[in-house]
Amino acid sequence: MKNKKIMQVGISLSLVGMLGVNGTLPVLAAEVKDGDSAIISEVQKDTSEDVQESEVKNEETQPTEEGQQQVTEETDSNVEEQVEDKTAVEEEQTAEQSAEQQESPAEIEMEKQESEKSQDEFEINSDGELVNYTGSATRVVVPSNVKRIGASAFSANNNIKEVVLPDGVTSIGNFAFYQCSNLEEVVLPDSMTKLGEYTFYGCTSLRKVNLSEGITEIPNEAFGKCYQLRDFTIPNSVKIIGAMAFSSCSELNVTIPDGVEAIGRYAFSSCGKLKEIITPASLKVIEEGAFYGTGVETVVLPENVTEISPRAFGFCKNLEKINIPEGITELSDEVFLNCAKLKDVTIPNSVKTISQYAFYGTGVETVILPDSVTEVRKSAFASCPNLKRIEFPREIKSIGDYAVNNTGNLNTVVFKGDAPSIGKDVFSSPNNCPIIEVPKGAKGYDQKPWTNYKIVYTEGVRIPEAVTNFKSIPAGKQKVKLTWNSAEGAEGYLIYAQKNGKYGYVGMTTKGTTFTDTKALDTDYNYYWVFPYVTDTNTGKMLPGKCTKYVWAKGVIPAVQNLKASSVKGGVKLTWTEQKDAEGYLVYGQRAGGKYGYVGMTTKGTTFTDTKASKTAYNYYWVFPYHKDGQGNMIVGGTPKYTYGRAL
Repeated sequence: MKNKKIMQVGISLSLVGMLGVNGTLPVLAAEVKDGDSAIISEVQKDTSEDVQESEVKNEETQPTEEGQQQVTEETDSNVEEQVEDKTAVEEEQTAEQSAEQQESPAEIEMEKQESEKSQDEFEINSDGELVNYTGSATRVVVPSNVKRIGASAFSANNNIKEVVLPDGVTSIGNFAFYQCSNLEEVVLPDSMTKLGEYTFYGCTSLRKVNLSEGITEIPNEAFGKCYQLRDFTIPNSVKIIGAMAFSSCSELNVTIPDGVEAIGRYAFSSCGKLKEIITPASLKVIEEGAFYGTGVETVVLPENVTEISPRAFGFCKNLEKINIPEGITELSDEVFLNCAKLKDVTIPNSVKTISQYAFYGTGVETVILPDSVTEVRKSAFASCPNLKRIEFPREIKSIGDYAVNNTGNLNTVVFKGDAPSIGKDVFSSPNNCPIIEVPKGAKGYDQKPWTNYKIVYTEGVRIPEAVTNFKSIPAGKQKVKLTWNSAEGAEGYLIYAQKNGKYGYVGMTTKGTTFTDTKALDTDYNYYWVFPYVTDTNTGKMLPGKCTKYVWAKGVIPAVQNLKASSVKGGVKLTWTEQKDAEGYLVYGQRAGGKYGYVGMTTKGTTFTDTKASKTAYNYYWVFPYHKDGQGNMIVGGTPKYTYGRAL
């Protein structure tokens, strides 16, 4: 005990000169390895306490130089012994901890059993198909040896919130995740090529799911009643969207990509948040009720569409604008049923039949049927409260029961030819029917049931008013497309233009309200006028109406569509839709911190990767199509919307 005390005093005295301001041991710290930091702090603590004790004792007695030297030597020796002792203790403690960390055979066996139990939750057959999952985990990572997800494998499992499928899975069977009501996210591999019917039907919490480019069809009711599914990307590889594929996805916002050829029955029905539909040029068929009851406001249909089936846009109560493509021959049953905000529709000259209830309950105000229409069926324009005027063409043959019934504001009905056969109460009761104008000399209006109506024979010719909503857009190499709303009573339209300072006739149309000038200037602006006209039945002369507005455009390639940017390793990849007549594309951009300018060009395909893109900030891009004139000069097309992205 006494020796220990002397040793402590010696340590205190010998270290006085060595201690820094904070009482540290710089010499010792340098000599001891990094792993011995715990020993140093312990020694520092002991020495710090002993310094205070030695200062008190030093006031009572001062040691001789020899005594001090002796004690110092003993102290140095003892410090080394303490360090060695501490090191030995620590090594012993480390060994004990290591031993504690080593699992016992029982623990290893328990873990093995747990692992086997987890694997037992996946029933996988010899073909690599996951037949059934019996687990209760909220996050499920499917084993890597699975190649297919079988029918109903996860059906009605309400514990799952997230599922991750491994690379190599190629298909998911029917009803695989049917009514997994708490499922929020599904991670699918790029190897996926096929989804089954009802795959995610009734997954009412599903918010996020990715589909790979290998999938060509979204089958029937695949995502029906996924109420929380919002922004969804349909792969460019998809050609068919099946019946009720997204039915009742009330939050859905989606873009239909190029390549889709058919949209199935009620595919997007009751998608209340779906506001705009721009369909691709590849689309040909819109099946029954495809957009029934959606919140859509604007619909743009391509010219390739040949069939719009019954109820396709029925009960789209917010629909205000839609174009009907040339080539449609019949407006099907209830196609625009109860589209209350639909006020202006241009019916193309290809349409022959207006089917029953086609425009029932719409907001149309004026209807001028083209010369091609020969039949209007039951209640086609009934219950249209804003309808004021309707004109039937010269060749109309048949009008069905109640066709224009219950239209309280209707004040003008015009027939341009002989009397067609008509059904019951076509124009409400005779006493409430407006005056019907027919041309002088027309036959059949002196017989029943026409004699029950107020018939007025007209001699004069009504000159149509100027067209409205007249627009021009670039449509390709030396092409400009003109569009306008129909002029009341017009039989056709005359197109005039001014090019290189010369004004003259360009063409005419009796089929719809569009015209494409295929000889437009591509190096300067072309100016256009459109005149509606009627024919004087007495003289056969063409009588043009007014034109109060002109439009202009160059005959260049229109702006690219669907311009997108994606982050890739070492750059930003741009993709866009191919533009007809384009001979190549120029890429301009503004990289992070830089100025707007030329980035590159391509004449091969519709992709470009900027390998100099910033990884830390967004880069902005524009892609311009071009063609070359006869002298080889590059003629740049329309300006697109920009896109942006960052490199990985």
